[in-house]
Amino acid sequence: MYCESVIPAGILAIAICYFGFPAGAGKELTVVSGLMIMVVATIQLFMAFGLHYSTAYPRHMVRPLADNGIIWGGLLVPLVLFAKNCNELNAFNLWLASVAMAWSFTFALLSKRWWILGIAGMGVLGYTSSPKHTLLMVVGPGAQHIIMHKIIHWMPRSFTVGETAVIAQGLVLMTIDLVTRRNSVSDDQSMYLLILEAAGLCLTLTIVILRQMCSISILLVPILGTVLLVALIARVNVISWAINAVLNEPINYIIVGYWGIIFAGGLVFYNRYWQSTSSKLVLHLKRKAFHILAVLLFVPGFINPPLLHLGFTVALVLFVWVEAIRVLAIEPGASSINQFMSQFTDSRDAGSIITSHFYLLLGCALPVWIGSSSVVASLAGVLALGIADTAASLVGIRYGTRKWPCTCKTLEGTAAFIVSLFIAVELVHVVAPSNEGALQNFIMCVVLGLLEALTEQNDNLIIPLTMYSISTLINKI
Repeated sequence: MYCESVIPAGILAIAICYFGFPAGAGKELTVVSGLMIMVVATIQLFMAFGLHYSTAYPRHMVRPLADNGIIWGGLLVPLVLFAKNCNELNAFNLWLASVAMAWSFTFALLSKRWWILGIAGMGVLGYTSSPKHTLLMVVGPGAQHIIMHKIIHWMPRSFTVGETAVIAQGLVLMTIDLVTRRNSVSDDQSMYLLILEAAGLCLTLTIVILRQMCSISILLVPILGTVLLVALIARVNVISWAINAVLNEPINYIIVGYWGIIFAGGLVFYNRYWQSTSSKLVLHLKRKAFHILAVLLFVPGFINPPLLHLGFTVALVLFVWVEAIRVLAIEPGASSINQFMSQFTDSRDAGSIITSHFYLLLGCALPVWIGSSSVVASLAGVLALGIADTAASLVGIRYGTRKWPCTCKTLEGTAAFIVSLFIAVELVHVVAPSNEGALQNFIMCVVLGLLEALTEQNDNLIIPLTMYSISTLINKI
């Protein structure tokens, strides 16, 4: 929706006006990259409100019943990186690559007469850059467009254009960070990040291989590839290192045991009560069961964030395995998985793969993986999806009578989202005091509530990353 486009552009504009351009290698490069992202935001707003543009992807290839989401494809990743911290040189490299990809993505949507301006902008950015930065600006956008093309054609009707751009940019930035962190694994935190990036790259390779060769043995690639990459970069056996990291902390025994109890309880609930009633409210509660499960699982995990970081990585690998077995119809297991997962699908799962559970996992995991000095920012996925989104859904379907224009969301549901999120955020501040004021947090909750009501993108990804960005920026004021 048009009003939705104002949110990411407005947040980024306010952040740049308050904090200034991201500091990096050279004043000219800092100013040019900052101005370029502001131009991208301006053009994206004009696109949303009427400037002609087109995508290279036919409508039948992208997710139906949703807009293109190009404003998020152009601004979400730069916004997250801006909030994170661009004063460190390596972080600035990622910021620069994200700006180049956002610029290339935006001008690729416009007519050919705009391409000259797009090429000129990249030329100015390259002129003010070092050879290493220039290489990032060439490789980054090129890889982004190749990945987007493959995702759209290999997984038709599964993603919008904006969601595809965000995924492609994330994969490119992950690879850049993996390459540039060679010989820089100095502590446990960087080791956890290295494992994540190696696993992510190997999962991507697994998907590519499965397109050419359907075999269950290919599912070993993420494990073997991660072990090999970590050994080459850090000269460490990742399996023995991970086992020692988990066993050396006594608190980890309690956390892992708690996770086991929650999983066992979930299985009992599923077997006994899942089909006990068919009322509309309870059926909707079933679809939100995983959101509630996320709160029960992940909040205690913040007692030891490194363990949670590693747990999210393992969960991502398992999710890819399960979805690959389902899509490839590998028996025994595929039919049971398909029957179970079909209970949670909606219009956003119209494509060849079921994306809802991936987005829920990533929405909770990305704030943890990216990291922040703000506890609320790290908990963004759990608070926004596990508490606020669940409250909005249940209140909206039970008591909602007044709907937002052009959506199925209700005003009552939005109010429940805002109130529940604000209460949750304030409770977090009671446990972990910070500099974030109540008024600032309330404004953040209102913005996120409006976004949840208006967006046609997958809110399991968009809302947590937006909340992460706002909360991190508020914490820096």
